[in-house]
Amino acid sequence: MTISEGFRRLARAAGGLGPTFDHEAKAAIEQLSAQTRAVGVNLNQIARAMNQGLVPADATLRKVLEDIAETIDGYDDLFVSMCARSRKLAVKAIKDEPA
Repeated sequence: MTISEGFRRLARAAGGLGPTFDHEAKAAIEQLSAQTRAVGVNLNQIARAMNQGLVPADATLRKVLEDIAETIDGYDDLFVSMCARSRKLAVKAIKDEPA
């Protein structure tokens, strides 16, 4: 990694913008983001159909939707924790640098 890339990553993390991913991690994050967007589209279609009365709201469907929402919340918590850890490490790295 070049020095300028290192500084960009530190600045990004310290600014609260989250970590910079590369290689396999970047590909995995991109794939997970694409899949999450696809699930979101499907959830919007289900909600629209329910609101139009095309799909009856029953206990089983409600449970499935709650499980999906819980899983998505877990992904959100994971992303937030990754960004928080990265920011904490960046701030520590900046403080530890000799002036």
